[in-house]
Amino acid sequence: MRLTAFKLAILSLLSILVFITIQYRQENHKTTPPPQNVTLHFGQQGIEDFNSYTGGKIDKQPAGMSFYDLYWTPPNLGTVNIVNDKNIFTLNHVFSVLGSRNNDYITSIDIDAGLNQAEFVNSKEAYLAYKNLMTQINQQGWQNYYYHFEPHIAKKDNLKFIQQYHTVIDPSYILSYEEWLGLFNGKIYQSLYYNLYLDGIILGITLEKTGANEVEQEQYICIFLSTYPPVLIHVTHDDHSF
Repeated sequence: MRLTAFKLAILSLLSILVFITIQYRQENHKTTPPPQNVTLHFGQQGIEDFNSYTGGKIDKQPAGMSFYDLYWTPPNLGTVNIVNDKNIFTLNHVFSVLGSRNNDYITSIDIDAGLNQAEFVNSKEAYLAYKNLMTQINQQGWQNYYYHFEPHIAKKDNLKFIQQYHTVIDPSYILSYEEWLGLFNGKIYQSLYYNLYLDGIILGITLEKTGANEVEQEQYICIFLSTYPPVLIHVTHDDHSF
């Protein structure tokens, strides 16, 4: 299925980009920690935000893109508020932020965070943190984002699509605790991927189980990549069964 192959390719590319980003951050992690709670915008205001938190420190690249970095060290993780028009998307337990600047605008914000404050938690604690995150997503009105060449998969096939391809096509559907266990229990490097859109912003969310300890507690990370402005917005009401 061409759609599925494309999504798998995108997930592989995201994994490579995340690895490169982590390597880059480890090599350049020499800045003073920012305040515990920060507020960030896109566009020109975003440059002012990052300059205020970094003291104007920026990594300039020859191709024209430049990058701002923010870091927090456990147990003092950060809270990041992304302001978009009238909406504020708040993320807790943040390790790092990478802001991409193109000329006079912040065009993307990449955030790495823990699902919980603690590094390892039990299954119920992980599930409740996921549920709280998805509740915020739905209360703010985020919707699934489709590329122009993608068909809409019918919402009734959402769970089947998640189980086979780890991709959510209906963000309004929050997994039950039993469904969560069926997806993550006993499986390392299992992931759940969202591609969302709201008021000119595309938000990709990767939620991944990355480890477990000897007392069967679990470790999860969340990767948020938001971009502005979006391209190739595709709105259609033609649903296709999966």
